[in-house]
Order: sequence, then C-alpha cells, then structure tokens
Amino acid sequence: MPTGSAPTAPGTGVGPRLTFARKAAGYLGAGTLSLYLLLKVYWVVAAFFGIGVDPDSSAANWIGINTVTVGMAVIGVAVALALAQDWGRRVPAWMVVFTSWTAAGFLVSIIPVHAIRAFLPAQGDPVDVELGVHSWELTLVAVGFIGMGVGLTVAGPIYLRERWPAAFVGVAGDHRPPRSRSAAVGIALALVVAATTLYWLLGGEVFVNDSIYDTGDPNTAALFCNEAFWALAAAASAWVLLRARSRVPAWIPMALLWIGSGSLFAWNCWRLFISLVFAPFQTMNTLEQPFAAIAVEAAGALAGALLFATALAVYSARRGRVRELRSRAWSPPDSPRPPTSTR
Repeated sequence: MPTGSAPTAPGTGVGPRLTFARKAAGYLGAGTLSLYLLLKVYWVVAAFFGIGVDPDSSAANWIGINTVTVGMAVIGVAVALALAQDWGRRVPAWMVVFTSWTAAGFLVSIIPVHAIRAFLPAQGDPVDVELGVHSWELTLVAVGFIGMGVGLTVAGPIYLRERWPAAFVGVAGDHRPPRSRSAAVGIALALVVAATTLYWLLGGEVFVNDSIYDTGDPNTAALFCNEAFWALAAAASAWVLLRARSRVPAWIPMALLWIGSGSLFAWNCWRLFISLVFAPFQTMNTLEQPFAAIAVEAAGALAGALLFATALAVYSARRGRVRELRSRAWSPPDSPRPPTSTR
C-alpha cells in the first residue's frame, strides 16, 4: 500500500492545467453530492412524521437505510474536497486510497448506466408513485450521482498520479509481476460474477424470481450489462498487469482495475448489507432468489477486495520504476575532466 506523499519525478507529474482540472472536478463532485446529502437528510426527517416511507418497510428500516446513506454521502463529500484541496495530499494514504476507491466503485462505474438511460423513453415507475417521491427529488439524486461520478473520474486519476506516479507511468510490463494466488482467485470470482450476470441477462431462469424478472426491461438490461462489463474489465486488467511482457500503457489497466474492483466491492457490499440486515424485516423485490443473490454478492465483494489487493501489489512492484526515473532525471551531469598534460 502507498505509504505517503512523495515528490513527483520529472516526466511523471502533471502541469498546472491538470491541477486546475483536479480542483474544479473535486469541487463539482462535492457540490453536487451535497445536494444528494441534503435530500437524504430531508427524507430521514420526513420519515419521523410518516412522510415518504416505503409501504413494504417499517419507518425504522426506512430511517435506518437513509441514515446509512447520509453517512456515506458525508464521506463522499469529504473525499471530493480532499481531491480538490492541497491538504488532501497530507491525508493518510490508506484513508484516501480506500475511500476514493470505494467512491469510484459506486459512482464512476454507474456513469454508463446514466448515459444509457438518458436515451431511453421515459417510463412511469409505480414504486416511485407509492413512495411519494417527486420528480425534483429524483433529479437531485441523479445530479448528485452524476456530478460526483464525473468529479471522481477527472479528479481521482490526477490526484493519484500526482501523489503516486508509479501506478500510471510507463507500460504495464515494465515491472516484475507479483505472484499471488489471491489474484488468481479474484480473477476467477470476477469471471463467475460476470458469467452469472450475463446468464440472467440473456434469459436464464435458474435462481430468479419469475414474477419480477423481465429481460426486456431496458433499465434492467443496462444495469446487468454494466455490472458484467466492470467485472470483466477488472479481471482482464489484472491479467494484463500480471503479465511480464505486456506493452499496454500502464494507466489503462490500472484505471480499469481501480474502477472495476471498486464496483465489485462497493455495490456487492451494499447489496449484501441490505440482504442480510434489512431483508429479514421487509419484503425485498430482488431479481434473484434470496440465497442466490447473497451468494453472488458475497463472491463479487470478495473478488473486488482481492483485485484491489492485486492493484496495490502491482503498485508496490512498480515503485522501483519511478525511483529509476528520479535517479536518471535528477543526477547531475558528469563534470568535464581537465585536459591531460602531454608532458
């Protein structure tokens, strides 16, 4: 794991324009996610008066779920501000790495779904009508997610390259690949999650709720395609980074592994949390049967954690690359030797 901030070697840092972009994107993410945070606080307060509570849930469960998301939003705003401001470079490495990785997994990975939905015809959602959720509330949710996702997409890589350039410079094969069984297990689990998701997307009926599952629903198809894509992207990126002779630019598989593993971990941990904590006390309209959902969620969360560890191991192996660049770029030129006397 990265242990702290270090000077950036020549040729591996970023210029003032990218620094400005990082700050602007970080403030964008913090501002838009703050709107989502305020909405969630409103929902919690309103629920105490019986307003907007899910009819399939108790007021306590509804308040509990939204209180958890309030805490998550607070952490997200803090992450965005850390990426934008100079004091963010002094935040302990483990803290900023884990929180930004999880936030990217939640929000950057879901950007393609929002983009696809923008081109889908508007459809009424009976659940929203029952909950009494107004269109302006749904708009705030979308603005918060998309704004923070875009902010992380821009600010996150620039921040990481400024602070830990070894992860992004050179090509994927210019380091000695770490050998780890956990990486192989993570890749295998990610492939299992992707295969299971694609099986259900293509109409597989094993372990699904027939009364709920609809393969023709474009929103469902978009979510399933997105989940399968990031699982496959994480597995493929880890495989590329573990190859000794890969000539792919390092930043491509590192970025895909970062987002893909974060998506696997964050979303599956959230679903697993809902399945285990809140599902026993309310009716959960899940697409999968409960035991199948829990199995896939646990496998996805474990795959994300193992692939995240793989990314950190690859970074550790690549640190020597930056040290070599520093030593070459910062070493003084050889002093000219005085002419030798011929006498």
